[in-house]
Amino acid sequence: LQSWELGQSANVFIVDQANRILTSHKGLDAGAEYMVDGQSGNTKDPILFGVSHYVHVRDIRVVGTQIEFPRFGWTLVLEQPYDAAFAPVITSIGRVAGLNLAIVLIVSLVASRLARSFVKPLDALSLAAKRLSEGERGVEIGEIHFSSDEVNVLTRTFNEMSRGLSRNAIELED
Repeated sequence: LQSWELGQSANVFIVDQANRILTSHKGLDAGAEYMVDGQSGNTKDPILFGVSHYVHVRDIRVVGTQIEFPRFGWTLVLEQPYDAAFAPVITSIGRVAGLNLAIVLIVSLVASRLARSFVKPLDALSLAAKRLSEGERGVEIGEIHFSSDEVNVLTRTFNEMSRGLSRNAIELED
């Protein structure tokens, strides 16, 4: 078992039919009773077969799997501390969350700029219309190529209307 490359935190051991540890990769004494969740471990328990998480012999929360060897009545157990097993997942979640935040910020910035490019000319039109309604003459909006053709048409039409009202007012005064 010592020849297995499992990393610093993983442990491999063999348990017999009486739930005694026969041999261990590291740290567990041969002959010690195999315990799961504080109780005598039943390696035949279907809950433990496959990959599962539980508290093992040393009261450490682990992720483990078991392989049964019926010919000998042994069970091979491979365990790794829960924190070490899920550290790459937690790191990936942090990276994905950071990337999502960056994407949201970029999209928000682009949306804000687009909204301003539409709102700014409409605000200018609104302000000019208000000044014109209050009796001010010669109100015109500078011809700027806005982001929308409709806004450009509206600006030109407004300026023509303002010039026409100014001409009418001058004719009435004369």
